[in-house]
Amino acid sequence: MIEQRVIDDIRIHWREVVNDITGPAKKKVNGTESYICPICGHGRGGDGLTFNPQSGDRNGLKCFGCGFSGDVIDLYMAITGTDFTAAVETLAEKLNVDRARRSTAQARQTVPQTREKTKEVSQHRSNEKTAETVDFTDYYRQCEQRLTEPAATRYLKARGISQETAALFSIGFDPQSDPANAPGAISDTEKRHPEPRIIIPCTKDFYIARAIQKDAAYKSPNPKGSRTQLFNGDAVRSAGAVIVTEGIFDALAVIECGHNAIALNGIGNGRLLLDTLKHEEAEPRFIICFDNDGDPKTAASTKKSAAKLNSDLQAAGYASIVYNIAGKYKDANEALQADRNALEEALQAALKELNRDDIDDFLDRIRSEAYRPHETGLPFLDRLLSGGIVNQSLMILAAAPATGKTTLAQQIAETLARNKRPVTFINFEMSREQLLAKAISADLKRTGYNKTALQVLQGYEWTPQDKARITAVIKAYRKTKLPYIRYNPEGATSDLKALQEYLTAEGEEATRKGRQAPAVIIDYLHLITAAERIDTAELIKRAITTLKGYAVKYNTFVIAISATSRSSSKGRLTLASGRDSSNIEYTADYQLTLNYEAIDSGKLSDTELEEELQRQQGQPRREMILRLTKSRFTEPGKSEKVHFDAAHNTFYGVCENEHAELQRELLLDKDIPVI
Repeated sequence: MIEQRVIDDIRIHWREVVNDITGPAKKKVNGTESYICPICGHGRGGDGLTFNPQSGDRNGLKCFGCGFSGDVIDLYMAITGTDFTAAVETLAEKLNVDRARRSTAQARQTVPQTREKTKEVSQHRSNEKTAETVDFTDYYRQCEQRLTEPAATRYLKARGISQETAALFSIGFDPQSDPANAPGAISDTEKRHPEPRIIIPCTKDFYIARAIQKDAAYKSPNPKGSRTQLFNGDAVRSAGAVIVTEGIFDALAVIECGHNAIALNGIGNGRLLLDTLKHEEAEPRFIICFDNDGDPKTAASTKKSAAKLNSDLQAAGYASIVYNIAGKYKDANEALQADRNALEEALQAALKELNRDDIDDFLDRIRSEAYRPHETGLPFLDRLLSGGIVNQSLMILAAAPATGKTTLAQQIAETLARNKRPVTFINFEMSREQLLAKAISADLKRTGYNKTALQVLQGYEWTPQDKARITAVIKAYRKTKLPYIRYNPEGATSDLKALQEYLTAEGEEATRKGRQAPAVIIDYLHLITAAERIDTAELIKRAITTLKGYAVKYNTFVIAISATSRSSSKGRLTLASGRDSSNIEYTADYQLTLNYEAIDSGKLSDTELEEELQRQQGQPRREMILRLTKSRFTEPGKSEKVHFDAAHNTFYGVCENEHAELQRELLLDKDIPVI
């Protein structure tokens, strides 16, 4: 039972409702506000829907175009096709009416006075009761016989509805239909609006009378004295999928495509469907397909109603989803008229989504390129990884100090950027300038010009030849790599909380803009800090969880450098060689180790080990082993011999001609000759 105070409150806030439906008033003269009438569109060039606060009765709203007269509840009923109860409930929800705090003072401000209001509410209830005895069956038969008249057939054809479909639902035609004074309904003193209309039965006591003329006074009002009912409500007796639409012609469009559909005859009528289901034993599955409204406010309301119905259906134990089958069109019927094939494809996609399970998700995923390995651009590394790194993964690179792990990680970042993969490199020990100098030094070496990172940083000592060559490489670097790589961006500090906030912001921005989230390289794990006091193992665990979470959520990958334990520097590095490695071992998808080839053999004595380290670090080309100690996706244990040119910050494989090939592949500008 609707409380009178709720009705009063809706009428007090009539302006908010009208503004939501039509937009602000177009003009205001002598206390009278004028709006564009949502029923007939009148008011663009003159008086349309007006409200006179001095009228002294509830019929303050009036349209001089179509003759509508009533309060804001009557207006909402006229444009949505809902009955009085549904209209009040919907408007109360829209206005967020607080029933408990409704004050007596507010109630006294309402027009008309309480006695008149009580009389009107009683009349509505009387109409509802009387509607139960109305039977339009004979009227439907008369209208059905006129469906072959040219005006009716032209209209249905234009809407994409066949005569066969129309016959299934006893659809008819009345050249002088007037729902306000429908045959068998309660008589009314309102102005008559006879119009040629398509008559669509829903039940014996309710139908939709759709005007076929664009300038009709009322588009599709309810017959007076009737309560809104579902169209094709019997469809819920099916155990299959049922498409739920707002309007009847949308349901008919779906039926034209060979699927089961019902129409609520208004987004506020979801309760009708729920009530119907209480009396049925079948277990249908529902796809809710409401209109794509152009107006943002209306669209928001429609979306909210669809979500609520979906939630209510699921709470009642029914499988249901919300799905847009109309695509870029306003509704299903418009989609049918514009592109029937696209509508049929959308319906098939909706059915697939409704029946989706974990295996469907799995098959869709693996049939796409979601798990195609992403090449790093380094041949020796891609061979180890069986093609590259898989998205949603975390790779750990473990190595002892001075073995070139930062250089290798940076080289991966640079080749990713060269291949136009966004990448962020975060180093907690070096500045952005130092990292860029290392990158420029490496590119200079690949063009045959030898300059260390320190010499690149000392721009004040460049010779004219240095300036020409370095400037040319920087110009090419700015053009080819810089758009895709970021070194030590603002906000990406070693503090774990700040780092997490930065990564989340980066991922969300990429998602919002429809871009690939950048791969991230962290150099290195054991330099991550926390504001609170926490032991190292727990901190590493949280850091690993954060990095893996970013990779999974934003469909990218993370490479993190890890320090090795002191004892592991005497031989082959293993999965357990990293410091505080237990959480790393369990969480990482890949683990790589980098070591000197001679030391990796594990055959050197302590004295020989020290001598070998000194020898290797004095070599222009150091002989290294890169080993895959863990891989969730491929066979671990494989290794690659690589050479490390420490002076010029470059790793390359030992395969025949691989160094020369790498030089050619990474050549940044054809105008920079290789010496």
